[in-house]
Amino acid sequence: MRIEIAERLKPFSHLPGASSILPGSRYQIQVFPACIKVFDLSTFSSPLILELQFKIKGPVQNFTVQNDLEKGCIRVWAETVFGFYRYSLRSCQNTFGLFFELEKTDQETLSFFSKEKEWHLKAKESRLLLSSESAMSSDFLPGLERLSLGSHKSQDWEMIKRRLDFSEIFPLWYRLGQLIPKVESPSTEGTFLLLHECQVALAQRCAESVMKSYQKLFLAGFKSLLVPTLQDPFYQGILPDKELSSEASALTLLSQGAQLMRQLFIQQEKERIDLLPLLPASFHCGRFVNLEIMQGKFALEWSKKKIRRCEFHTGKEQETAIYLNARHFKQCRIREGKKDQGRMILLCQPLQLKKDHYYFFDNFI
Repeated sequence: MRIEIAERLKPFSHLPGASSILPGSRYQIQVFPACIKVFDLSTFSSPLILELQFKIKGPVQNFTVQNDLEKGCIRVWAETVFGFYRYSLRSCQNTFGLFFELEKTDQETLSFFSKEKEWHLKAKESRLLLSSESAMSSDFLPGLERLSLGSHKSQDWEMIKRRLDFSEIFPLWYRLGQLIPKVESPSTEGTFLLLHECQVALAQRCAESVMKSYQKLFLAGFKSLLVPTLQDPFYQGILPDKELSSEASALTLLSQGAQLMRQLFIQQEKERIDLLPLLPASFHCGRFVNLEIMQGKFALEWSKKKIRRCEFHTGKEQETAIYLNARHFKQCRIREGKKDQGRMILLCQPLQLKKDHYYFFDNFI
């Protein structure tokens, strides 16, 4: 009866040099078979802050970089002349910083070094490589809002970029946008112009214009596995090629872009909750769960571009009054459990809800 999402978001790439944002941090991790480079994206210059070299012997086969957005880590594995290895990078365990864990290796140890230090790790061993006060802890993973738009294709990033299907891209973008520290960097230059274009299209309440704006932002504002950039790295003619003058962090494109796309599916103004107010035609089915609404948790499911059912777990502090609104519908059924036969209610009229209660809405007509 409860609305859930079974899809697991773990985009990956087989290209040496693939980059990804480490969940829970401000770091861009670029991974090669025998090298890792770590960049700090909290500033305009995005400096290189750590470089690791691995003592392995190639050629390497089945090289894979995976951004596990469920467990909040980047996982890397490959096969070398000496056998298989797999390691993970994470910012977690209620401690700030960048952790390296060797999950599996066919060798006795895996050796790697930086300019200052050298490590020799056995399987299941880990080391703290960087320490930072601006990282997030592992507590950020449970309870995140989740979006699914009905796509269950392989999350090979090169294929995702080729298909340019936003039913695949938006859930990944929305998830990762919640998994980075908030960086406020207002700017009106570079790819921030495209972010502003998305805001304008949302204000004009035109779903198709919003999607065209998001397409330009995605093409010009991101590289590799959703790594934001302030200038178009592919010179596609989407933005003027000129030098930027403002100090801004590209991470804002991820976080603010995610916040804006939420308005396509649900909007709240005081007690009024609008369901699917600007649903694009291509998003004909989907689910959105764990939505923070009115100090409670809201979830909705739709198919054939129409609301199918919703649920609301009210907060524990006080009773709540809401107004539900859904395009093309005038009423729906409300229930408080499986055995409850429910009753029909008119939409856009006040509905008093008890505190710490589950309510289910369906039969929208």
